[in-house]
Amino acid sequence: MISKLQIKQGTKENPSVIDIDVSKPTIFVGPNNSGKSLLLREIQEYLSTASSENFLLVNNIDVQEFSEEEILKAIDTIRVPSSRHDTTTNIPVKKPIVYGGNYDMRDIHWPHISNYLANSSDEMNKRYFLEQFYSLFILRLDGRTRFALTEPTPSADLSGPSMNHLMSLFQNDEYREELRNIIYDALGIYFVIDPTGMNEFRIRFSKRAPKSTTEEQSLDQESREFHKNAINILDMSDGVKAFTGILSSMFSFNYKTILVDEPEAFLHPPLARKLGLRLTQLSNKKIANLLMATHSSNFVMGCIESGLEVNIVRLTYNNDVASSKVLDHKDLLTLMKDPLLRSTGVISSLFHEKVIITEADADRSFYQEINLRMIEKNNRGVKDCLFLNAQNKQTTSRIMKPLKDLGIPVASILDIDVIKEGGTNWTNLLKGAHIPEELHSSLNNLRQSVKKSFENTGKDMKRDGGVELLKDGEQVAFWSLADQLAQYGVFIVPGGELESWLSYLGIGKNKSTWLTHMFEALGSDPTSEEYVKPREEEDVWKFTSSIADWFDN
Repeated sequence: MISKLQIKQGTKENPSVIDIDVSKPTIFVGPNNSGKSLLLREIQEYLSTASSENFLLVNNIDVQEFSEEEILKAIDTIRVPSSRHDTTTNIPVKKPIVYGGNYDMRDIHWPHISNYLANSSDEMNKRYFLEQFYSLFILRLDGRTRFALTEPTPSADLSGPSMNHLMSLFQNDEYREELRNIIYDALGIYFVIDPTGMNEFRIRFSKRAPKSTTEEQSLDQESREFHKNAINILDMSDGVKAFTGILSSMFSFNYKTILVDEPEAFLHPPLARKLGLRLTQLSNKKIANLLMATHSSNFVMGCIESGLEVNIVRLTYNNDVASSKVLDHKDLLTLMKDPLLRSTGVISSLFHEKVIITEADADRSFYQEINLRMIEKNNRGVKDCLFLNAQNKQTTSRIMKPLKDLGIPVASILDIDVIKEGGTNWTNLLKGAHIPEELHSSLNNLRQSVKKSFENTGKDMKRDGGVELLKDGEQVAFWSLADQLAQYGVFIVPGGELESWLSYLGIGKNKSTWLTHMFEALGSDPTSEEYVKPREEEDVWKFTSSIADWFDN
């Protein structure tokens, strides 16, 4: 098994590396084009050649040291009979080929293994060891291979070694039954292998379990009728095929390292969650590395729900700078267990470059639309950003803090009456934004001063005009407070509240109808003259640009 994975990060001019303990199931997450799939390919290639030349992400991989006894025991599981007299120098073995499930025949050159056992630190010996031995025990599953694993495979002499993954499952009653139970739990149908085609094995799904091993594996009339009434997997949905293909491969061979790219592909959310749960459990049972790259929060939640400790590694790649961060398992459990965080879909933040938190769903919808229009017109918006809404400004910090703790860039947009918040609410906001504690006292004093200025106007700071209610010197104090908070990603609406934006459209401030009327006024057809486009350095467009600038800096 792999004991340590070393990933490159930084720039070509100023590189660094991060060490990851992949003895636990490891999930790679991050925005699109952050290198997740590339990393799995490079891991596979390294484990087959011991070379990382021209690799963008993998710097080095340490593989556990094997004793001669362990190596011979593993070889015995893949050794095939041979008519050759000399099988001590070149040992004939089978290597699974995932495409179609058939096995490839090759030889292990034992002198190379002996050299490795004598001097495992030598780079050339390590290369030969990986090429000759370890590469035989690697499985990488992508979208193409998981479907190929559900296609019929040729039958062969059942008294001999298995020649493909379905034959292997057909010969192993225990594994086949365990796989059947897992699939029934997820899909409500029974996995069976049909041998009645005589020259091939086929996967079918039955409404009932076979009465016995004989009913599933015999060729008599009862067995033929049983399989005839079952559904060929080729007639099932892509989701069923993908789910079955991935899990069946886990049972068909004693892999040391399993790489799965986008395991959630073609699966609806509940099934992706169950797949994450089962893969994590099986990797622990089989004592194999499991490394996965995913875009699915449901899959990640399934892995964590297995009850086993997992690694979550967030990859990013911005402006030619690669970064990797191992996310704390306890922080992830916080995201999952907190009802507020679960309900707002916070875990989806793992798959975006940036996050903006608003107070309510109406705010989220409006700012998301504004941001989209800015990106479409002049690319000045916040790109690859997830917009989330809290229940109110008091709960914003409960979302902001754990995301910042995980190293995810996050900003919040708050109505101006956040200035009224004192005590614990104000302190939690500052802590959630990761504002240094040394600044808390001065910011609170400034907040109290600005609050008093608003109170002296005798008007509602939120609904009656925001910062424009204040005199010149008082406005300076407000902007000082707002600018200091903005340095840490807390942006205050200067006009007071959501309904203060785009007043030139003349839709009023009725909260119950404002968003509907605003979207009507903004228009939906970009080719129409009435479609509202961003105005440079004005109103909400300028406000959103300031948030984009903060993320970029």
